[in-house]
Amino acid sequence: MGKKRRSFIATILILVMFSSIGFADTGIFIKNFSLSDKNGIKENFSQEEVVDIEEESKDLYTIKKDSNFYEVPKEYILKTKKINKNYKAIDKTNLLDKPNSDGRVIGELKSGEIVTLISSSGEYGLFAGKNFNKGYAKMKFFKDESFKEDYISCGISTVNKTINNGGKCFYILVKGDIVPIKEFRNNKFIVIDEFENEFQVPKDYIKLDRGREFASRNMFSRRTSSLNKLISSAHAVVGSPYVSGDIGEKGYDCSGFTFSIYKNSLGIKLPRSSRDQVGVGVPVKKSELLPGDLVFFNTSGKGISHVGLYIGDQQMIHASSGSKKVERANINSKYYASRYVTARRIVTNK
Repeated sequence: MGKKRRSFIATILILVMFSSIGFADTGIFIKNFSLSDKNGIKENFSQEEVVDIEEESKDLYTIKKDSNFYEVPKEYILKTKKINKNYKAIDKTNLLDKPNSDGRVIGELKSGEIVTLISSSGEYGLFAGKNFNKGYAKMKFFKDESFKEDYISCGISTVNKTINNGGKCFYILVKGDIVPIKEFRNNKFIVIDEFENEFQVPKDYIKLDRGREFASRNMFSRRTSSLNKLISSAHAVVGSPYVSGDIGEKGYDCSGFTFSIYKNSLGIKLPRSSRDQVGVGVPVKKSELLPGDLVFFNTSGKGISHVGLYIGDQQMIHASSGSKKVERANINSKYYASRYVTARRIVTNK
């Protein structure tokens, strides 16, 4: 960012606002921020300070504090609440080109028509609707149906991690994938999945995406959704007994575990044996493993003889014949590191 740009951002805005009614969205600082005006007067904003967002551009929020207005780069603020400024026309209502009785009629609203209040001054409001740009009318001719709603912001994952919410649900962060963010508190982002389960994620794991917001559940990454189901299902059977040849009726063997987890959680039918499962999916380097990948080992000295499900942070869940149960294990432990062969990625869609 150039010196002129930084100087511009660090200057207090002197704004003349038409509105006498506050309809600011709400945001929260995710890190400390300071700026100074041309006279050197400094204003400090602290992490987790809640502010009103009056306007926004591509890269900046205009925020209000103590009747002053400031421009702040979007990377410093997470928008958390959005105001719906809907008003309903009580009856047929004329729209004027200026906010007084001398205004020229430029349009007419039908009874019950929904419009958005842009600003207000005295008894007049400036409204916008689907079928016109802007027009003035008296506030008394409308019913206020505005409300504040949660705003889901977009972030981009900077890591490959598995996050647990303390219960039975898991959220898979895949580097570069979109992450829906609801809130920021205790130095962590509050991330939600498509079922609105909440997860606390260290802020260093996510970078805010300034240009996007979530409009619907269709915006959730398909890969993330699939991996969340897969890893949650795998954790749910940890502790189950090891049973040779079984796929979950009484227990699992290693390939029976991976076979059943993929089939039951995602409807993906893998080959039954570890030796055959290594032939499906996309080959993956060990250094590039993601949660949900299958990891294969030679534990018998005769080629592929064991498979586990990678869950992140060098951990896998697998059905162990040695411990006689489904358990977590470190793929870089002395035993498994020396027997590691390859990995395959089954979930490849984004």
